Amino acid sequence: MNGVRNVGNLDIKENCCGCSACCNSCPVDAISMVDDEYGFCYPRVNNSICIGCQKCLYSCDFVNHFITRKKVLASFAAQTKNTKSINSSSSGGVFVDMASQIIMSGGTIFGVVFEKDFSTSFIASSDIKDVMRMSGSKYLQARVGLIYRCVKERLLENKTVLFCGTPCQVAGLMSYLRKDYENLITVDLFCHGVPSQLAFRESLDYVERQYKCSVKSFNFRSKKLGWQGPFLHFQLERNGKLRNKYLFGSEFCFASDFAYSNNLRESCFKCPYSNELRVGDISIGDFWGYQKAKISLDDWYGLSAILVNSEKGLSFLKKTNLVLKEVALKTIIEGNKALQHPAVPGNRWSFSMECIKNNNIDLLQKTTLLENKKGSLKRRIKRRIPRCVLHLFKRIKRRVNTSGNK
Repeated sequence: MNGVRNVGNLDIKENCCGCSACCNSCPVDAISMVDDEYGFCYPRVNNSICIGCQKCLYSCDFVNHFITRKKVLASFAAQTKNTKSINSSSSGGVFVDMASQIIMSGGTIFGVVFEKDFSTSFIASSDIKDVMRMSGSKYLQARVGLIYRCVKERLLENKTVLFCGTPCQVAGLMSYLRKDYENLITVDLFCHGVPSQLAFRESLDYVERQYKCSVKSFNFRSKKLGWQGPFLHFQLERNGKLRNKYLFGSEFCFASDFAYSNNLRESCFKCPYSNELRVGDISIGDFWGYQKAKISLDDWYGLSAILVNSEKGLSFLKKTNLVLKEVALKTIIEGNKALQHPAVPGNRWSFSMECIKNNNIDLLQKTTLLENKKGSLKRRIKRRIPRCVLHLFKRIKRRVNTSGNK
């Protein structure tokens, strides 16, 4: 082999999703994942130890489509009964319930957590405290490392394993394993696309400069205004004192660029997994458009949509304590573009990428605020309305809509 271009046709970056299946599959560890100038990782081959076996090529599902896509068997609106779980989650808290079921059976959870430096990576754990760290949306690409090898080790020990990640990461795992295992439950996410960790880190650095403090914790989906409240939550520290800062996504360039597909990886724009044919046993995400389903669940703290894509997945789901309401698959698909087609590059994708490359986040933030200025007054007013009033208003609105549909 003559270099990185021989791994999955990487002379074109859009052919690599960064799943790391090739790296995990290499029998001599000749492949490492290296960040490019925008912070996205790509495989690099050490030609001095490569033996030319081509296992890396045969592990690339993104290009070769080895993994069987599954048709949806059943679809549900779902919600946990656990108040703590739903508050810490981004939608209906279903992941924590699923993971808890695995832990009670002596199994292992593989999921993504924020590290102390706000990078994201996969970990393996049987501790519910780690599951809570895995809970909640993290809108950036996680480091996979050699986690697929760890999954296989647990499976061969006859441990029950739940692996949760983006569809390309689930496909990467299955491509590495080369077969399904009865003791493996895979959960893929409704995925809009992934920005880089570099873009996120530079954006946090901007916040620290702007407020002359350090960011101690961060949440992409605070429920201060309920599930649909678009709040980012920063916990800031200055001179030993902590304070909370809440921003709308339109006030933070990273979140705004994510929403409008201006900072996503190139491969996301030709993602083969952005449709109703799934790679996981179970698929989960926000249940946007739930109003059309006319279900009797309180939506204030969030609702999840669950697609069950295998008999194994359905059998597992029935063992959980989730509140499940069967709904039409069409309703879930209509509310989630990630189940319809790949993301489309935003109008300023090239501009955002150059800003990230040159660490010019100040300019990116300035243009974000200018472009989103029109909605700023509405956001400031909404932020000052007491939470209980907003909750009451939503309940009244829902009752009016329900009455109108009768």
